[in-house]
Amino acid sequence: MGSGRTMSRWSAFWAHMGDLARGKQMHRYLEERGFLLNLRLATSLVDMYAKCGVIGEALEVFQDVPAETTEVLIWNAVIGGLAVHGMSRESVQMFQKMEHAGVVPDEITYLLSAKCLRAWWFGG
Repeated sequence: MGSGRTMSRWSAFWAHMGDLARGKQMHRYLEERGFLLNLRLATSLVDMYAKCGVIGEALEVFQDVPAETTEVLIWNAVIGGLAVHGMSRESVQMFQKMEHAGVVPDEITYLLSAKCLRAWWFGG
């Protein structure tokens, strides 16, 4: 079916199309063949699940990534996914976990966090 880079692109495509069934099918294919998820592919899967509204699956993929190998992009995918689906409190908590893990936030992280705090403040 392809390399990690190709799979990452397919995952991004399915997320953009909102095609959860195809995205899950690809993820299942990877698992069945013992494909090891690199950080890029894990980030892409987290983003795909989050954009398709399946936060539980997004968090499951995220939690399977060793904390010491994470970077800001995968954290942004989780924080943004939680925020988009009205989970502002959880999103802020994830930001705190990210800081505790020693991952340096970027502009996107701060933008997402500001939106979450605002939504949380106003009852979101």
